Amino acid sequence: MKYVVQGQITVSCWTEVEAPTIAEALRIAESRELAAVLIDGGYPVDECWHIDSDGTPGDLHAFREGDV
Repeated sequence: MKYVVQGQITVSCWTEVEAPTIAEALRIAESRELAAVLIDGGYPVDECWHIDSDGTPGDLHAFREGDV
């Protein structure tokens, strides 16, 4: 029988900001969107948040295929 297993994962993220102060860098970073999870370079590091896949899946739930 096939199951779909879903879970949660915590990941870190980063973005590059050019600003005159740390406070301004934080303000700019807060307004940025999360980049789509693609490895095509289409989301510049100085415009979007990027994710490092460094977490471990947890809080897992399994469902029979077709019941999701």
